[in-house]
Amino acid sequence: MQKWVLFFSLILTSAPTYLFPQTKWRENKEQALIIVDLQHDFLAGGSLAIPGADEAFCRYICALKNRARRDGLSVIATQDSHPKGHISFASTHQQKPFTTIISQYTKKTQQLWPDHCIIGTKGHKIAIPLVKEDIVIQKGVDKNYDSYSGFADDGGKETKLHEILQKRGIKFLHIVGLATDYCVYHTALDAIKRGYGVNIIESGCLGVSKEDSIAALNKLLELGAMITREPRDEKAKYKVEILDGGDRPIQSIKALRQVKKGLGLTEALKMVEDAPSVVAESIPVAEAKAMKELLEAAGAKVRLS
Repeated sequence: MQKWVLFFSLILTSAPTYLFPQTKWRENKEQALIIVDLQHDFLAGGSLAIPGADEAFCRYICALKNRARRDGLSVIATQDSHPKGHISFASTHQQKPFTTIISQYTKKTQQLWPDHCIIGTKGHKIAIPLVKEDIVIQKGVDKNYDSYSGFADDGGKETKLHEILQKRGIKFLHIVGLATDYCVYHTALDAIKRGYGVNIIESGCLGVSKEDSIAALNKLLELGAMITREPRDEKAKYKVEILDGGDRPIQSIKALRQVKKGLGLTEALKMVEDAPSVVAESIPVAEAKAMKELLEAAGAKVRLS
């Protein structure tokens, strides 16, 4: 086993794309894509930013999510959801971030972090658009227990994740998100313990520590997990779907898009007059969000994906 661990350590240190098979969805209804803690506080500019977690990374995860949904997989996002004064916050103990204490509740070492993902703050919000069919699992809601895993906290209290997966007949999980050496690792570990097949899409994960991330992936490999990669499309963009709203704002946007294609405004308005909605494909993230805000301000219901 030591030889295999060393071998995989060497692979994962450089991780060239060709050494990893591309992800192959299996019996789609028996699979789910788990997106771990892709929240603003873990992105660039957040209180606990993970190296490399930027807008391009979010677009990449969004592309994986859209592919999974299109192919019939369930999409489930975990969400770190802490109250103020959470046990994992260094400020709660008047300590410095990235130090440790012994938890009075678990009697185990507790890593201390900067305040992050406090319920009701921008940093708590998931950073990519989800639709109503997607499921969000909140974790870490008990102020006395940390919860790296999407399945249960350090006190043993279960989230709804296992129950939902069982009800849907899901047997195999593809896991992406933040951070490889913490919440991705512990979510995958608990999934394996509960009998699920696990595939870590390594290109869709980022870690706090490169060395610890390699060790985490090696451990999961030893336990039977797969590790695959998906090519990144750095030009991946969002789709803006206008579901409902006043005819005028929707027509105006549709007409504007037709004008950009070279049609006259009158001709464009005639083309869109009878259409109740519009789908705008391949829109850059900034433009997509601006369009969404504009339409929602005019009373339309909008979905980004």
